[in-house]
Amino acid sequence: MTSKIQKIGSREHPGVAMLYEFEPGVWKVYNTFFAESEERLIQFLTDQKYYPEKIMEAFGTTAFTRENMVEFLHIGPCEVTFTKVNGETRQMTCTLNEEVLKGEGVWKEPSEVTKKENQSVIAVYDTIAKGWRSFRVDSVTKFEYIG
Repeated sequence: MTSKIQKIGSREHPGVAMLYEFEPGVWKVYNTFFAESEERLIQFLTDQKYYPEKIMEAFGTTAFTRENMVEFLHIGPCEVTFTKVNGETRQMTCTLNEEVLKGEGVWKEPSEVTKKENQSVIAVYDTIAKGWRSFRVDSVTKFEYIG
């Protein structure tokens, strides 16, 4: 079944309609969701595992918070496009999925000592380059869960 989400409602009462393609070119609503804010609506869709590409259809790339991106990186591989500090554009396939990291032999159990995490950066495992990399959250131009 082909599906998509579409923004509905108002700024004061944001919502989305979940649509499915009943027949070629004919879309029907199968569910709607409303929230107190667009941020809470996006978080709800993320919590329900409504995949990033669908959220991006309705809200655009900037819809993803650091927390949303980290959550999807833990689920599986994602493709992230961002601007490097030197101005170059970089596309990276990466993950934080425990099974993948264990399979690559790079998994480390969380330590008892907690280090303050830089909230403006996400450290990830690059599955193509086979190494740890990081990117600045505010430099992301595209984020896509590729499962």
